[in-house]
Amino acid sequence: MEILGATLIELVAGFGYLMGHLLLSRKQISGWIVKILGGIAWIIFLFQNQNFIFMAVTVVIVLSMLYGFYKWNQGNYDKRTNVDKFFEILAAVVAIFMISRFILSGVYAAGPIFETVIVIAEILGTILLAHKIIFGWYSYIIMSLLAGVLVIFINSNPAVLLGILELSSIFFYYKGIKNFSNKKFI
Repeated sequence: MEILGATLIELVAGFGYLMGHLLLSRKQISGWIVKILGGIAWIIFLFQNQNFIFMAVTVVIVLSMLYGFYKWNQGNYDKRTNVDKFFEILAAVVAIFMISRFILSGVYAAGPIFETVIVIAEILGTILLAHKIIFGWYSYIIMSLLAGVLVIFINSNPAVLLGILELSSIFFYYKGIKNFSNKKFI
């Protein structure tokens, strides 16, 4: 089923992330849930496009979103726990994997470069936001900019609407920066 040239899964992935970012920028915990649903749709989209490595990495990203939800739900976003250490190690392992994969592949094209930076930026942004640290929004801006360009211009099966939705998220990151810097955390 296609709507405006996009599959239903692309719409769920794009709008899930977009609405999740909107809610998170307003400091609403429900943003994590919506974003997790969008992340699951991204996993399906990547599976359908046979991008299995990026799909597996996106599973880790969704796990980090679950971590963000957990941290906000617990209200202990400023305390470092064993769960924090686990996700920090997992993020480092994924970043090292993506960088190694890029270096060892011998394919120094835009796609693998963008994928590597996107993964690192998204995991870093998620971990920072789980702790309600404003720099997570800046990391997300980098991630969305590159993800939008990747799915529109670089992927062999361009997903224009999904890319536009990803780029639209930058507006909510800007709002998140403003909301997190001007008000006390809830």
